[in-house]
Amino acid sequence: MGYASSEDRKKGCRRMLWIGFFVSLIASITGFVPTSTWLRNSRTVRQYSGRSSFTSFAIRTEPTTTSEDVSPPQTASSTPLDEYDVVIVGSGIGGLSCAAMLSKYGYSVALFESHYAPGGAAHGFKVRKKDIGDFYFDTGPSFFAGLNPDLPAKASNPLRTVLDVIEERVECTKYTTFGLVLPEGEFVHTSRFGKPGGVVEQVDGRSGTDSWSRLMQNMEPLAKAVDALPTVALRGDLGTALTAAPYLANFAKLNPLENLKLTKPFQNILQRSGIDTTSFSQRWLDLLCFCLSGLPADGTITAEMAMMMGEFYDDGAVMDCPIGGSKAIVGALVRGVEKQGGRIFLNSPVGEIMVENGKAIGVRLAKSNRFVRAKQAVVSNLSVWDLYGSGIVDASAFRDPSFVKERMDTPLGKSFMHLHVGFRLTKEELEKLQAHYMYIDDWTRGVESEDNAVLLSIPSVHDKSLAPDGYGVLHIYTPATEDFHRWEGLDRKSEEYKTLKEERSQYLWKVLEKIIPYIKQRAVISQVGTPLTHQRFLNRFRGSYGPAIRAGESSFPFPVRCIGEIGKVLGSKLETPFVCCFVAVRLLLRIGQRSPSRSDSATCSSLLAWSRIAETDSTASTIHFLDPMDTDQMSIPRSSELISPREWLEFCEVKKQKTTKASGDPYTVLRCDFSLESREWRIWGMDFHLNRMKQSLHTLHDGGRMSILPSQQVLDDSLVTTRRMIDGLLLEGEMATKSVSTVSAKRTIIVFMVTVLWELKRTIRNDLEIQVRGHAFSTLQAVTPGSHNQNDPVKVVLGYLPGSEAEQSLPNRHQHLPQAKLNSWCRERRPLETLFKRNDIGDVILTRGSAEAGVLELLEGLTSNLFVVCSDNVLRTTPSSFVLGGYVRQKILDCAAIHGYRVEEGSLFLRDSSTWKEVFLTSSIRLIIPVNEILVPISVSTDGVVETKSVWKARSDGRSREREDLATNKLYYHLQQNNSEQ
Repeated sequence: MGYASSEDRKKGCRRMLWIGFFVSLIASITGFVPTSTWLRNSRTVRQYSGRSSFTSFAIRTEPTTTSEDVSPPQTASSTPLDEYDVVIVGSGIGGLSCAAMLSKYGYSVALFESHYAPGGAAHGFKVRKKDIGDFYFDTGPSFFAGLNPDLPAKASNPLRTVLDVIEERVECTKYTTFGLVLPEGEFVHTSRFGKPGGVVEQVDGRSGTDSWSRLMQNMEPLAKAVDALPTVALRGDLGTALTAAPYLANFAKLNPLENLKLTKPFQNILQRSGIDTTSFSQRWLDLLCFCLSGLPADGTITAEMAMMMGEFYDDGAVMDCPIGGSKAIVGALVRGVEKQGGRIFLNSPVGEIMVENGKAIGVRLAKSNRFVRAKQAVVSNLSVWDLYGSGIVDASAFRDPSFVKERMDTPLGKSFMHLHVGFRLTKEELEKLQAHYMYIDDWTRGVESEDNAVLLSIPSVHDKSLAPDGYGVLHIYTPATEDFHRWEGLDRKSEEYKTLKEERSQYLWKVLEKIIPYIKQRAVISQVGTPLTHQRFLNRFRGSYGPAIRAGESSFPFPVRCIGEIGKVLGSKLETPFVCCFVAVRLLLRIGQRSPSRSDSATCSSLLAWSRIAETDSTASTIHFLDPMDTDQMSIPRSSELISPREWLEFCEVKKQKTTKASGDPYTVLRCDFSLESREWRIWGMDFHLNRMKQSLHTLHDGGRMSILPSQQVLDDSLVTTRRMIDGLLLEGEMATKSVSTVSAKRTIIVFMVTVLWELKRTIRNDLEIQVRGHAFSTLQAVTPGSHNQNDPVKVVLGYLPGSEAEQSLPNRHQHLPQAKLNSWCRERRPLETLFKRNDIGDVILTRGSAEAGVLELLEGLTSNLFVVCSDNVLRTTPSSFVLGGYVRQKILDCAAIHGYRVEEGSLFLRDSSTWKEVFLTSSIRLIIPVNEILVPISVSTDGVVETKSVWKARSDGRSREREDLATNKLYYHLQQNNSEQ
């Protein structure tokens, strides 16, 4: 796999870093879903990930014990090369996911870790007790879900996605319960927690289960919204239009007003469900929220709980215990990095991220002072405070000083007290314990109070390999309630520090005694961790858990580009893995993509895409081809990455409006098929599309929108430039296909979408000139040129509201130069999409007239033409004077008679729908799209929800795709066989 030039390679690596991003993003925000690490232990993914990793605390209770890390083997070589495609700083879960995905797609990766073991919080350590044996401890995450390779994967679990793509398994034992020690008593938590007979009913009675039931009903649509878009498809910029596109049909089924609740505090949902603020359910959910986000329900974003509630309370919900602890996850990721040629360098702290001319170009290693160049990017896995405040990057490299200050002012969470214990316990006693416990002393003190809430993990309950026979290991800690101030400035070797450490660990021992009686007498190993442990070994700013950003008051912004153009240093208000993994996908988008193998998950494959922008200079003599991700080249806002044609067209309109009041320039979209077998192009309707560009100009002039037309010379020159531009874009596209292999003998075509825009400008002589712009896009996914229509049937809704005033308020093309194809329509049609395009709607049909009066006329789709096949074999479509006729529409009008259809251009009245045998749409890209149902709006609620009723349904015998008698199949086949343009 190669690129024709270094420029192509520079623009090549794009998509999968996003997966790494979400692995750590949700671990950072929720501490649960990606891995799905749970509760406060997973919050230590954020807490421990960084330039350093968590070590054994080196606090020896007896001289007969020794500690050492037990992380998996790593790269043997201790000497890095002079340069790599990507350099990553920090080997937490996020950094490793990032490195594994990049290595998977063939990029040279060097990951530098200052600690002597990879994994950040997720690495483990071993303590050897003389005459007993070895005890293995996890330093951070201990509660997992969705990781078991023997169970179906969820699209909302990025870590599982990464592991599936890199083909690495983490063996797990599944279980369904954990323990609760609460002021109300001791309970066993199950998925029936809020159902009849569960804990809620035992404490609050029937009223408690009633309110819990309402809560779960209110959470159901929110959980569907979370599941509708896989986390790897989400982005923090306009590029999400591309990555999320394959899943929008799922998301469109949901009420957008419900979806907006995902960003609000979870407390709003509790209040809506009638949960009393003094009830047990409220208190329990406050504790659960605190263990996930570091904040109670009034500060926790609803999206976290929408993911979390299903993991705990769906029927059949299970949790996973990875055999060998969290280090088994680290081991799988390390293997994924190394087997593809990636390198991990331990004991290799980075002293400086080097910046040159506004670009991050590599790193300087602290110990050797050696410079390692990053040809494409530097990925930082530092915390927000360390990245901007430690001096690892020269602050003057950031153009806006307020940018750095804003991030340094990110609210800071508190720290932890930890206790790791190896203890004696018989097999029978161990089997009576739960693997996890949640404990609280007093609800009235609040879940955020010091020495009030505790989390306990006893992995030996499910994994006997962690301790010798007759022994077990545990990890107990306070969930981010320890104030750093009392520890600040203490000498770790001083008696004062040792005394304070002993004093502050007593609460953990006290709680342990309530769960495992005589635990101190049973203990053979005990080690204590403090906020200073976090600060020293993990380079954690003030030993912090991480950001404490309250929902509704602020948000976790996606990282933004701070430096440069190719190699980027990225920062965020989130923790280090969040930053690291965001860069991962951002880089694969920026550097370019390589096509995945068939073993890759469908989620990952659907995220790959290629795009180019073409622009002419002032003389139109030179055409420049640009990467939509390199927004600095085009003065594009940093939040924009113009991968999709629509967002590019809207951007061009907005950019033009900054200098002129004129709005709406002619454009067209061509389908171009590239054969992987013959290596030839098939262009659909080149002459038609160029003629339509000229037609749009004349329509604008005749309609009074233009006072003059461009001269014939300008038109001729623009046509020549347009053809040259299309040729250049297709040449770029052809080079991109070199890394694509046919996945089957039948899938031999890659479809490209080429958009051409003629931007009209006045000269100083008051003449009109045309600047030609172009855009090309492809998913780079091979498809089958089938003989029958491969498009799934869709539902359509009429873009109509009862009442004449309502009709007039909706945008509609037939009232405003319908035969001019203008980029302003991309913006103008958004209200129609917002209002109507829900519930798996394929398109919105523009109308005129009134349904009440029986004269509602169907015109065309937002981006398609409309046809109906009547019972008398008449093929009817709206007259050309009222619609924008597309290339496929014209081809069908030309060939219909060959297949026995009589063509009529006439009104399509809804009242005649009983005579319609088939309904279909046509578009330049998808050709023919069958319609299986037509919906008409009957009312609109005050909150903007449109109620519809079905007015027409297709007759289906279950073989609609194969039936040769259907017009959609006959005409589709004719189009495939009779488009001869090469």
